[in-house]
Amino acid sequence: DLVPVDGDDERSSGCQRFVTATLDALVEYRPSLVVLASSETYIESDRWALEAPDSGDRFTSASAKAAVWQDGLTRTISKLQAYGIEVVIVHPIPKAYGWDPRQCAVARILLAPGTCGTSWQLADANKTRARQMSAESAAAAATNIRTLDVARLLCPDGTCSTRQGGTWTYRDGGHISVAAAAWLTPEFERLLAPSSR
Repeated sequence: DLVPVDGDDERSSGCQRFVTATLDALVEYRPSLVVLASSETYIESDRWALEAPDSGDRFTSASAKAAVWQDGLTRTISKLQAYGIEVVIVHPIPKAYGWDPRQCAVARILLAPGTCGTSWQLADANKTRARQMSAESAAAAATNIRTLDVARLLCPDGTCSTRQGGTWTYRDGGHISVAAAAWLTPEFERLLAPSSR
């Protein structure tokens, strides 16, 4: 049921082993809830191809990869549900593509952090996230599960930024900071509360 990722051989095979072992562990231990989240990189980047698990056909176009992703995700959710495991999907975060704080001098980060960050429009980020969010939403609808999109919290008023109110919200272009993760805690608490399940 897993969708093989075809890219850098070492990373691809390591990732595949990790996902397979994780699914096996989930089936064995049967937690009450699993939260699934992934980057849209596998769909949008030319670096990766996806293989259809049934046929082994290899796909490189973003639209074809999104369809394979949706099918694989639906199968994975259904497999977990067959063991009585509830599943929730968290959509990918809006990314600051190309921004890397390591390119800033340490003194600049500490003394003038506002000059080191970047900002971008959520509407632009949504164009990059669109295929994956559509695939995830379709898989969620097919399996009757909930999804969560934290973009409105990370990008208030439609603008995303690596810093908000003097606090770093991103640690690099593709990952949020610990502080931003803490800001999202109430949203996850609401989503995961027994009364909402």
